[in-house]
Amino acid sequence: MSYRVIDHIHGYKQKRFSTLYEAMNTAFQVARMQTIFADKRIHLSVMDGRRQTIEISVKQREGER
Repeated sequence: MSYRVIDHIHGYKQKRFSTLYEAMNTAFQVARMQTIFADKRIHLSVMDGRRQTIEISVKQREGER
């Protein structure tokens, strides 16, 4: 079975991974990097074929200063 990581906002598709753990680890690394560089929305999926296994979706709001 193979897994893919897809970034729905930026159109980023990561190569196939043989385990769910590798795909999840990569998805969280991509989400962390996007958070560091202050993107306002994060929407990632770990796909198992055509089925979505995990979804990471964050909508960040900047606080008023």
